[in-house]
Parts: sequence; C-alpha cells; structure tokens
Amino acid sequence: MEVQIRTGLQHAWATAVETLDLFGGTRLKYGTGDEDLKRFFLVVSSLMAVDEGLPQPQAAATSPEALRGELRSLEKELGLLSRLSGYVALVEQFGSDKRTTFLMQLNRTEQTLYLELFSNAASAEAKLEEVENQGDDNIDAVLVASSKVGMLKSAYPNYFANTSAFSAFVQSQIDQA
Repeated sequence: MEVQIRTGLQHAWATAVETLDLFGGTRLKYGTGDEDLKRFFLVVSSLMAVDEGLPQPQAAATSPEALRGELRSLEKELGLLSRLSGYVALVEQFGSDKRTTFLMQLNRTEQTLYLELFSNAASAEAKLEEVENQGDDNIDAVLVASSKVGMLKSAYPNYFANTSAFSAFVQSQIDQA
C-alpha cells in the first residue's frame, strides 16, 4: 500500500503530470521527456512552494517575479494549459462506459481541439499514423478509448477536477507576471 501526504497544490501538480503522461504520452512522472516540459513543472513547483511558504527546489530557487516571467514564456511556447483543458473536455464529453475509439488532435498554435470518432481501432490507428507522418510539432495527437477514460474517471472522481486547480494556479501566476 502506498500513502502519499501532500498539500492541495502538490496534489494538483502531481495530477497534472499524470494527466499529461496519460493523454500526452509523456513520461514526466518518471523524470524523462521533453526538457521544456520538465522545466515548466519545476518552475510551477517552485512558485507553489513560495505560495505555501515552503523551500523552493534548488534548481529553480529565484524570485517569484523571475519565475513568473519564465512560466509565461514556457506557457506561450508549450501551450500546456490548452492541452490540459482539452483533456478535461475530452473526459467530460467521452468519459462514458461505452467503448469508443477516437483521435484527439490538439493544435497548440491555433489553440483548437479536434476530435474524430472511429468505428474501429484499425482505422483510428491509420489516421494517427497519417497525422504523425505530417511532422507538425504544433499538433499533439493521441488515440483514446473512452471506456478507459470513463473507468479512470469513475475510479478517481477528483482526478481531472484537480487539473483545473493546477491550471487555475498557473494562470494566476502568469497573470501576475
């Protein structure tokens, strides 16, 4: 059995990492992946530490003003808040027990989410391969089976709500930059 003791902000941070890993195919939880994404989460954790009166992580120990400026730049580059809100919308729309396969494409530049439903997994996989072969770094594409999402939502009812808490914190910090 695992027991984790963390603050509300720490839980929101961890949930955002896990959500991005689940839907975005990253492996941030395991310390690997895109360096800019890792830096984004480090900067946010440092700002959360400041907010909670806790010590900042050594690798991001600087003034809140400097951290907020860096966070604003990283968000502009990565569009992480758009991704997270897209994932939440996805769960709300398709988080049922009915088995549905669909391709989700998030265009970070245009800040649009495109969903395409498929009658079978093979067709969905072919379309995903087509999108990935385009090589557009502004598009995050992932296949999702809604029954998996629905089961996750049922098992952890607060799982996706906390992504909103994370996003709200990040947005409040960007607004102060």
